[in-house]
Amino acid sequence: MACCTKSEDAFNLELTLADRQARCLMVNVAVSGAIERLYSASIQYEVVGDGEGEGCIGCPFIPRDAVHFTRHEKDFIFREIS
Repeated sequence: MACCTKSEDAFNLELTLADRQARCLMVNVAVSGAIERLYSASIQYEVVGDGEGEGCIGCPFIPRDAVHFTRHEKDFIFREIS
């Protein structure tokens, strides 16, 4: 059975910036649509390297960890884009 997303529940995400410094990853994402209904977001990632349990360049992406954010945390920030 097919299910449809109501327009008031739909939103789009666009990666606008990703910057890594040492073991820190800063990600900015532009959100449009029903942003008032977006409560949480998760970023899945995989470390690439030669160590045990690390991925390799060119290998399929296998998320090995995730970071979860909710609306009222300090790192979950909404800004108007002009």
